[in-house]
Amino acid sequence: MLCTPQEGFFVVNNDRVVRLSSGRILIPAASHRTGWQGDKDSGKNFFDSRSEVVFFYSDDDGKTWDAASGKCCMPYTAYCESGLQEPGVIELEPGILWGWARTDLGRQYEMYSIDNGTTWTAASPSRFTSPNSPLSMKRDTKGRIYAVWNPIPEYNGREKKTEIFTGGRTPYVMAVSRDNGKTFTEACAFETEEDRGYCYCAIHFTDDALLLAYNAGGPKDGSCLARTRIRRIPISVLEEIFKENTQ
Repeated sequence: MLCTPQEGFFVVNNDRVVRLSSGRILIPAASHRTGWQGDKDSGKNFFDSRSEVVFFYSDDDGKTWDAASGKCCMPYTAYCESGLQEPGVIELEPGILWGWARTDLGRQYEMYSIDNGTTWTAASPSRFTSPNSPLSMKRDTKGRIYAVWNPIPEYNGREKKTEIFTGGRTPYVMAVSRDNGKTFTEACAFETEEDRGYCYCAIHFTDDALLLAYNAGGPKDGSCLARTRIRRIPISVLEEIFKENTQ
């Protein structure tokens, strides 16, 4: 089944497809312009790194798909080469959605929808500092929202020299919101090796634990994207860590 019923180059991260309380299945995607420059003999393909966020949805359990009428563009483009990349979405209330996307401007940018993802507000800087690396968020069975991301560890996003590309994707931290995203606890780092890069986290809750799966490559792997790590954290441990750890 084709979930993106239009021509284009779309990027959808792992663990990003969501089912809303209405039953709608929503796919947030980064849309990059591609095409051909010049004539057929001397021309070449081009790829625009500055992506827009678009959304595809199904209201019949995935049998048919459509593109949402609304999309999100980076409002500040003069010094931005990323646009809005690798978006994600979480539902705050029935029909009310909180979306986000990575940028190269030092922060995740956020946007909101009040109509099940059909139209969206303009993107603006969020509370999450970040290199151009994805943020992941998911709600547990008690309604708490867990966020996993790479904060900017050094002034102006400078990263230490490493043998491999890490993109500033260390440390890897987690925070939790108990008030539906209004506030979050202080971030707690669970991966801190400076020569590794941690990113692209999938989040899953069991009855007694949080499961995280993410890239964790180091120098021996040749890339931060060349190794996957799976970590299990008991819920009891999380509750102890974040019991007094509030902003």
